[in-house]
Amino acid sequence: MSSTKRDELKKLLAPINKELRTHGGNENKIKLTKLKEEHIDFLLELLNVHLEKYKDFARADLEDFHAEDIKGLVNYKMPVNIHEIDLPESFSDPVSWKIAIGRLRFGSTQVILEINNWEITDSTLVG
Repeated sequence: MSSTKRDELKKLLAPINKELRTHGGNENKIKLTKLKEEHIDFLLELLNVHLEKYKDFARADLEDFHAEDIKGLVNYKMPVNIHEIDLPESFSDPVSWKIAIGRLRFGSTQVILEINNWEITDSTLVG
């Protein structure tokens, strides 16, 4: 495997792992040393291509849920971060996995997205 990919992922994972640690401790972190090449490619595509789309989707659900609380704020864009990522166990088609994205505070409202390949198939708001 290319050490370049591993190095790139290491840089991208640093802020993500900080978010994951906040919401689940060290056990929730993505450990680079335990990843297979398929997982590294998957995470690189997630972080470089798809993550902002998933955050925007979750943010819209969260802003709808908290509409009463934020109605007086002008041009408010709710800050969100990743609470958990369940990496795919298999990379045969379809690749099914989940990601939980929520408000910044620990224990706060989150949206769990179920995804096949890169398409959101279901979302659950947990508040």
